[in-house]
Amino acid sequence: MSEQADSLVVELAQGTYDYKSLPPPDNSNKLHEQGMICAACHLRGYEMFGPPRKDGTTADSNDTTLPHGAWESTDAFEDSRFCSTCHQFGANGYALNGKLLENTYEEWKASDYPEKGVSCQSCHMPDRRHLWRGIHDVEMTRS
Repeated sequence: MSEQADSLVVELAQGTYDYKSLPPPDNSNKLHEQGMICAACHLRGYEMFGPPRKDGTTADSNDTTLPHGAWESTDAFEDSRFCSTCHQFGANGYALNGKLLENTYEEWKASDYPEKGVSCQSCHMPDRRHLWRGIHDVEMTRS
């Protein structure tokens, strides 16, 4: 999160991110114990990031009228690769009987969703709502 050495957003934009997320060198801030919080996706290097506004405009960095202040706008939030940092283990990641315990991004890539233009966020965060729909969601499971 904020203590990560490299900015995920910058690396995604430059096409240099290697999709092998490393944990911070220490766990002194204990954010990892709080579950899914805003900082998990929206804070890098003590800067706030978010998707472009739906109308395509970007936030003014001096706009104090915004609910959380301003943020750095980036298309990375609409890219399935963004989700891979938490939802894809590397080749030597935790596995059971040779199957990675977290292989979601590769499974998505192997499906027909990419060619249909369906991102992870399309289903799990419809209309940008922070629902994180998944196997625990009966409606999502039935669809």
